[in-house]
Amino acid sequence: METTYFKKTVDSGEVNCPLCRIYNNPALDVDKKCVGCPIMEFTGKDYCAGTPYVAWSGHHIKVHNKGIDTYHMHNECKVCLRHAKAELKFLQSLKEKEKALKEKTSKTENETIKKKKEH
Repeated sequence: METTYFKKTVDSGEVNCPLCRIYNNPALDVDKKCVGCPIMEFTGKDYCAGTPYVAWSGHHIKVHNKGIDTYHMHNECKVCLRHAKAELKFLQSLKEKEKALKEKTSKTENETIKKKKEH
């Protein structure tokens, strides 16, 4: 997502989202779409529901595509930029939370090993 908006390319929804390529690709059964995706794990919702991406997509469909549900979102307006920046901030926060969780897990594991050695 970060590179999609800021490189002035086209956002094609799940087609060019790196996470969707893994967790929401056409080869998956419908009931397995988004399973394991860090976004779904955080929001508890599939297809990026509960994220700023939904507002961006909705704005684009309503304003730029005149109600037609296509995701070829060009970077045309200040509202698109605002939504894109909000999505970027959201994704970066997920990355930071994942890093903090890994650090906490590692610290807990190290403490457990240390206690076992002491006994």
